[in-house]
Amino acid sequence: MPPGKLILFEGVDGCGKSTQRDLAYDFFSKKYSCLKVREPGSVKAAEDIRKILLHSDYNLGKITELMLFEAARAQFVEEILKPSLSEGKIIFCDRYYYSTIAYQGFGRGIDLKDINYLNKVASQGIKPDLIFIFDIPAEEIFKRMKKQGRAKDRIEKEAKDFHAKVRKGYLFIGKKYPSIYLLDGTRSIEDLNKEILSAIKENLNL
Repeated sequence: MPPGKLILFEGVDGCGKSTQRDLAYDFFSKKYSCLKVREPGSVKAAEDIRKILLHSDYNLGKITELMLFEAARAQFVEEILKPSLSEGKIIFCDRYYYSTIAYQGFGRGIDLKDINYLNKVASQGIKPDLIFIFDIPAEEIFKRMKKQGRAKDRIEKEAKDFHAKVRKGYLFIGKKYPSIYLLDGTRSIEDLNKEILSAIKENLNL
């Protein structure tokens, strides 16, 4: 069986990545064996860790936060990513280790060398085949979260300066790493979806 593909949807909170992941999955799952996942999460242990990471009651140190993200990732890779890719599935994933570079590296200020090492260990060297990063200004993040009318999680509650640093991290990633489409997240859902479907077809020969 041919190896599967990992397609990643990344960006700051409220950028629209989950919506675009869902639309792409819905389109390609009609023809191919596909899987829709999120990170951290998708397996019980990782989902439990996610609750700790995002719950406002926890005052986590930045290193504790980093290690919890990596622990959730390691379990996700072992239970979901490795077997699904070996089965030839196309995986549509909401976040992966690029989020750790942006949030814990640029947002928290943890050394990128340490993060890159831990990312490599937790991911077992599994890299995405295609990455979409959705860029929106920091001001737009708060507008969208307010419009959603839901309670903010522990990380979403961070100050605007933190989210601006995270955005800077994603812009850095968009220039430094291969196979990345850096997209304007303020464009319409329909226009973004059209470009994403076209890019997936072209790059992955689907």
